[in-house]
Amino acid sequence: MRKLSLEHNHLIDLPTSLVRLQKLESLNLRANQLSVFPEVLQKLPNLRFLDLSQNPLVHSASLRHQIQALIPQCRITFQW
Repeated sequence: MRKLSLEHNHLIDLPTSLVRLQKLESLNLRANQLSVFPEVLQKLPNLRFLDLSQNPLVHSASLRHQIQALIPQCRITFQW
């Protein structure tokens, strides 16, 4: 699987089994209930696009930079 859309699912966390999707390139998590960055995403080496828009992420000025440091190959979309 290369693309996965989990938008509008009221997710508060992601299952650790997501790490099995090693070929995943695009993940849409838009409009869920994620308040912290799901650490399992660090273990997806091919992830290139991540949409975290419309999630109640605990906002800090450096959040985008922190996430990009964890998964540098990925383009990340945010909207608070």
